[in-house]
Amino acid sequence: MLILGIYPVTLVGFSANYFNSTNKQKSYITIQMIALIINIFLSIILLKINYNIISIAIGTSISYLIYSILMNIYFWISIKYKN
Repeated sequence: MLILGIYPVTLVGFSANYFNSTNKQKSYITIQMIALIINIFLSIILLKINYNIISIAIGTSISYLIYSILMNIYFWISIKYKN
């Protein structure tokens, strides 16, 4: 189940390198913190619904997917409106 969330994270590497090389580490860390909070929240909620490890994997996969989407959207916005 976790593999469904890991694949989109592999597409984030270029965006992460871009943020680090263009001195936008604060944006990168902010997106990571948002994904971390979503991960914790989903894991707790899904664990209360169903008491097994699959619920944690589902929450983590969803948060990885959201992380990947946020990173790539912010990357494309940064490229489009680059000063």
